[in-house]
Amino acid sequence: MKQRVLGVFIVLLALISVACPTPVSPDKTISMLAIPGVVGPLMGAIPVTTGIDTEQYTGSIAWSPSSISFAANTVYTAAIILTAKPGWTLSGVVENSFRVAGATASNPANSGAVTAVFPATGAEPDQTISLLAIPGVTPPARAETPVMNDIDTAQYSGTLSWSPSVSESFAANTVYTANIVLTAKTGWTLNGVAENSFSLEGATVSHAINSGTLTAVFPATGAEPDQTITLLAIPGVNPPAQGETPVTTDIDTAQYTGTISWSPSVSGSFAANTVYTANIVLTPKAGWTLTGLVANSFTVASATVSHAAGSGNIAAVFPTTGAATITDMAIPGVIAPVRGETPVTTSINAAQYTGTISWSPVVYGNFAANTVYTANIVLTPKAGWTLTGFAENSFTVAGATASHSANSGAVAAVFPATSSAPITLLAIPGIIAPVRGETAVTTAIDTVQYTGTISWSPVVYGNFAANTVYTANIVLTPKAGWTLTGLAENSFTVAGATASHAANSGAVAAVFPATSPALINLLAIPGIVAPVRGETAVTTAIDTAQYTGTISWSPVIYGNFAANTVYTANIVLTPKAGWTLTGLAANSFTVAGATASHAANSGAIAAAFPATAGAPITLLAIPGIVAPVRGASPVITAIDTAQYTGTMSWSPSVSGSFAASTAYTANIVLTAKVGWTLSGLAANSFTVAGATVSHAASSGTVAAVFPATSPAPITPPCHSWRSSAHPRCQPGNHAY
Repeated sequence: MKQRVLGVFIVLLALISVACPTPVSPDKTISMLAIPGVVGPLMGAIPVTTGIDTEQYTGSIAWSPSSISFAANTVYTAAIILTAKPGWTLSGVVENSFRVAGATASNPANSGAVTAVFPATGAEPDQTISLLAIPGVTPPARAETPVMNDIDTAQYSGTLSWSPSVSESFAANTVYTANIVLTAKTGWTLNGVAENSFSLEGATVSHAINSGTLTAVFPATGAEPDQTITLLAIPGVNPPAQGETPVTTDIDTAQYTGTISWSPSVSGSFAANTVYTANIVLTPKAGWTLTGLVANSFTVASATVSHAAGSGNIAAVFPTTGAATITDMAIPGVIAPVRGETPVTTSINAAQYTGTISWSPVVYGNFAANTVYTANIVLTPKAGWTLTGFAENSFTVAGATASHSANSGAVAAVFPATSSAPITLLAIPGIIAPVRGETAVTTAIDTVQYTGTISWSPVVYGNFAANTVYTANIVLTPKAGWTLTGLAENSFTVAGATASHAANSGAVAAVFPATSPALINLLAIPGIVAPVRGETAVTTAIDTAQYTGTISWSPVIYGNFAANTVYTANIVLTPKAGWTLTGLAANSFTVAGATASHAANSGAIAAAFPATAGAPITLLAIPGIVAPVRGASPVITAIDTAQYTGTMSWSPSVSGSFAASTAYTANIVLTAKVGWTLSGLAANSFTVAGATVSHAASSGTVAAVFPATSPAPITPPCHSWRSSAHPRCQPGNHAY
C-alpha cells in the first residue's frame, strides 16, 4: 500500500513539472562601466570615432567641437551613445557610473548617453632646453657655506641639495655631490636633451637622456691650510732640439706632480727652426697649494715661463730649434770640363744653399785638352739650414770626385782629365745576350779607348729570369787622350741588342729581346676552399708567383652552398710574365679536396668536390604518436615526414591494448631523408605530444615517456544501491 501511494505522488510531481515551464531569466544590468576604446585628445592627433564593441554593449562616439585633428589648448567632449546587447540592460545603471580613461564622465541613471569631458589638449610643442650651463652653484670649498638657493633661469627652475649633507660649512678633504632637480618652464622641455649634456663649473655632471635629475660631483675640498709651493724650478723638461724626441714623462717632485704636452704638436721628433711651447699642468701634492703663488714664479731651464697667480697651468716657451742639416747633397749646376768648352762659373742656387764656383788650374777662355780640372765650390746654407752635423765628403758633383771636411761647405770637385780625340771603337765588346737561367755578365769593359761598367735592369738576382726584356746599362769612360765629345747619337753598338745613347755620351742602354718563358711547376692551386653547406663560396682571385686565376662555381651559388650538392670550381689560370702552360701534361694541376681535370697545355681546370652535407633536421615535433590510453590499441604506424622516416615500438610491450596504471615509453628510431642530417642536433631537441622526450645529441634514437595510463574502475558489490541497476546484478546473472 505504501509503495502504491509513493508511486502516485511521483506521477503528480512529474505532471506539475510539465505543466509549469521554466521561467525566463531577466536581463542583467550592465556592469562593464569602464568604457574602452575612447582615445583621449592629443594635439595634432586625429579623433577616434570607431564604434565601441564589448560583451555587454556597443557604442558610438562624436566629438565637440568637431575637427579633422585635435587643436592645441582646447577642451574636447566625447558624446558617447551606448546600446545594450541581448541579455543586458541599462536599467539599474546608476547616474554617473560610467568611466572614460582620462576624462570626467557623466550619464543619467538607466541611460547609455555618456558625456566625457577631457582636459585641454597640450600647447604647441615645447623647445628643447638649450641653456645647459647651470648657473648659481658655487663649487664646494673648505669652510665655505654651501649655496642652497633655488636655480632659476629663463628656461627652467631647479632645486639643489648636497650629499653628504652639510652642517653650516663644507668639510675638508671631502668629495661633495650637488643633487639637482631641474623643472622645465612653460614653452620648454627636457625632451631632446642628450645624456650628460648639462654642465656645472668645476664639477663632473651626469644625467639620463631627457632628464632634469642631475648629479654633479665636485673634486674633494681642500685639506687644512696647505703650504704654498716653494719648489719653483720645474725639473725634467728638456729644451727642444731639432731631430730629438720630446720629453712627455710626467713630472714628480716632493711638492707637486705634473704633465707635459707640446705645441705645436710633435710627430716623432722636434722640427727645425720652430718655437716650441711646453704646456705644463702642475697638481699640488697633499699639504701643498698653489694659492699665494705669484704670477710667473715657476721657472723652466732655457725657457721663458708664464702662468697666472695661484695657477699650475704653465706655458714654457723655448727658443727656436736649430736649423736642419742640409740633405741636398748632389750639388747642381757644375758642368764637367770638356776640351774646348767654356767653364761654368754661374752661382749655385739650390733650395737649401747657394754657392760659388772657381776652377783650378785657372781657365783662360776654354778648357784645355788632357787636363785634370778641380771645381772649387763654396756653399752657404740658406735660412733654416746648416752644415753642422754634415759628414765628411757627403756632397757629390756629377762626373767628379768631391771632397770636403765635416761641417764644411768648401768642396773640391776633381774631374777626370779632358779628352783629346773622339772615340772610334764603337762596337762595345764583352756583353753576352741574356739567356733564361744563365748568369748575367757584369765584368768591366776595357778597351784601348775606354773602360766601362755594366748593370742590368731589371736587377738580376743570380740568373736571368724567363720571358723578360733586359737592358744592359753601360757607362763608358774614355781613357787618357780619348773623348766622347763629337760622338753622334746612337753610335755605339752591342751585339744582339738595340743600343741607344745621347750624343757625346758614354751612358748606353742596350735593350735585348725577351728571354724565353719557363714552364709552370706550381701545380697545387692554392686558395680554393672546399664547399661546406651554409658557407659562402670563395671567389677571390688566385695569385701565385707563376700565375693568376679566377674561380666560378657550378651549379651557380646564390648566397651560400646548398646541402647535398656536388659543386665544381671552374678555374681559369693565366701565366704571369716568364711562365707558360705550353708543355704541361693533362690533369697536372691539383686542388685540395677535389678531383681536378684539364687538357694538356691548358689553364682551364674543373675541380669537382664531393657532395656537401645534408641540412640539419628542423621538424622536431614527431607526428603520429598517440598517447597510451587504458584499453586502447597502440599506434605502431611508421613515421614519414618531409625530413625523416621512423619506426616505433612500445615498452613495456603491449599485447592487444594498453594496460591500466602503466607508464609506457615509445621507442622511436628516426632516419634522415636525403638532403637532411641529424648531425648538429642538440640533445633532447625532438618533442612528442604528451610525452617527456630524451635523446643524445646528433641522434635519431628517441625515448618518449608518457604519463601512466588511468587506473581500472572500481566495481562496487551488487548489494550497493549504486550497482543495483547494473545488468550483472539482475536475477539470473552469476553476480546476483
